[in-house]
Amino acid sequence: MDLAKGKRLRLLLVDDDEDEYVLTRDMLSDRSYSSGESQIRYDLDWVSTYAEALAAFEKNEYDIYLVDYRLGVRDGIELLREPVVRRSNAPIILMTGRGSYQVDVEAMKAGATDYLVKG
Repeated sequence: MDLAKGKRLRLLLVDDDEDEYVLTRDMLSDRSYSSGESQIRYDLDWVSTYAEALAAFEKNEYDIYLVDYRLGVRDGIELLREPVVRRSNAPIILMTGRGSYQVDVEAMKAGATDYLVKG
């Protein structure tokens, strides 16, 4: 990633719960990352369905993807296994409300860059 001065990272949150989007947006809205003379701010977009997530991955417009484990009747690990998602070079972080070693391992096998427990 280019850490040019004033860089804005584009993040996509894939979560079927709008409250999670609001919490994540608020958390990131007043944060920035500074490294020497570089300062990075975050632009967060949100999709709430599996289908919308696939379409977003197809466009390949984001620097980082935050994917919730629970996506209605499907889950984030299924999404990570989709061919269009596997072609992405951007980091993909799988998030869940409840931690599980097994989910963590499955997420890494499916291609997640990292696994985080919400909260």
